[in-house]
Amino acid sequence: MGLTFQKILNQAKIDDIYNSALKILGEVGISCPHKKTVDVLMQKGGIEYKNGRIYFDRNSLEECFYKTTKNYAPINADIEFGMGGQWHTWELCDPLTNMPKPASPDETVQMAKLSEALGANGCPIPVAQENINPRMDTLTSEKTALIHTKTLGGSLPVADREEIKIISQMHAAAGRKYTLGLEGLISPLKLNPKIMDIYFEQCGNSGINISIMGIIPMAGATAPLVFPANLALMLAETLGLHYIMQTVSDGKLGCFSFRLDPFDFKSGNIVFGSPMWCLYRQAITELWEGLTGQSLIYGSFRSNSKMADAQSMMERAASAMWQALLGVRVFGAVGQISVDEVYSPVQAILDKEILKYLRNVFKGMNKTGWVEDIDVVTLVQEGVEADGFLDHDTTVGYFRKMYDFDVLSSYANLNTWRNNGSVTINSLAWKEAQSLIRSHDFILDDTKRRDVEKLYNIGVKYIENL
Repeated sequence: MGLTFQKILNQAKIDDIYNSALKILGEVGISCPHKKTVDVLMQKGGIEYKNGRIYFDRNSLEECFYKTTKNYAPINADIEFGMGGQWHTWELCDPLTNMPKPASPDETVQMAKLSEALGANGCPIPVAQENINPRMDTLTSEKTALIHTKTLGGSLPVADREEIKIISQMHAAAGRKYTLGLEGLISPLKLNPKIMDIYFEQCGNSGINISIMGIIPMAGATAPLVFPANLALMLAETLGLHYIMQTVSDGKLGCFSFRLDPFDFKSGNIVFGSPMWCLYRQAITELWEGLTGQSLIYGSFRSNSKMADAQSMMERAASAMWQALLGVRVFGAVGQISVDEVYSPVQAILDKEILKYLRNVFKGMNKTGWVEDIDVVTLVQEGVEADGFLDHDTTVGYFRKMYDFDVLSSYANLNTWRNNGSVTINSLAWKEAQSLIRSHDFILDDTKRRDVEKLYNIGVKYIENL
């Protein structure tokens, strides 16, 4: 029996979900207590406003949707497997004890270096610093990113005008431009008035970039548990937020991202990397491809485990393979476990190993060791006469092409493993992480660093006096 997928959605179901999403926006609408947003939408867009809710015109929504998807660049079918970055976590999984703990200032720097060395770009540093007021976290994390990395920083929540000003000045002092992340919609179907205040305050600020962040609907909590209603609500929120931001920004900003995560009543949590998460991911992928005609190539390493252990590897490897079969080629959430509470440098390296595994599986036998122009009978006869194939020309010529020797996994027998020190894959992963951290030698030059730290100290005093 060959490898087959039982599709969740056919085109008729996709069309029904799309039409249901448009009806939700036209008949249920989005709660919006923000007067300026309503005024701009009334002036520029196709909406009605009553009882505190925005009701959308179908034709306007469809025009915005088709304009957005029409401008998507074609996806290269042969794109290589790659790793992205991660979100910002509150604790570090200690590589020696394999248990979560608060991260010291030096450890936050080390993890930022490791993240960038692994390919992260334009995301927050991996882990917060211990023993600071949570209100200081964004400011402190931005300082770490600017001084110790070339590309990390931005997108962490900031809701204060003066703090945004100080952080953007810190970025300018480092020769960079600050990205302010705004999450404008709260599931289910509520526009966040505080975020819209920030948007209108900052939209004319040439010293920053604004990034509109997607919603995180949870099926069974903030979205229906059952299909297809959960997909229809998710799509309605996506289309509504994108239309709002496209309209108020005159087409400069938007957010057209698909996400729906299963919520588990037993744990009271999103269940990342679970079998149901894989099926939700399949449904999202099929919906995206059916509506846009594009492959959904971006995915994530996912696990609810609290450490780099059997659970984390089972969930991450299984869900990564599933996503790869669905067409995903670039994986984010590197090293990010316990949903997004903990960062593990060991897991980050193990994620790299999972990626190598995927790369080697998906390159296929035709690229590794399938040889058509050979006399099969003669080859077998030669091996029989030599009592084996260890030194045969085809073995010598193809074994390096067929096997990846740049992996941490051990395929040695038990005695060989013992004789070489019984080294675990976790200890090898931490050793590689340390090597990458040492190789990351960037530090901001002294003049820029002094300017950044001076502005940081101004920010600390400002927040302390709030």
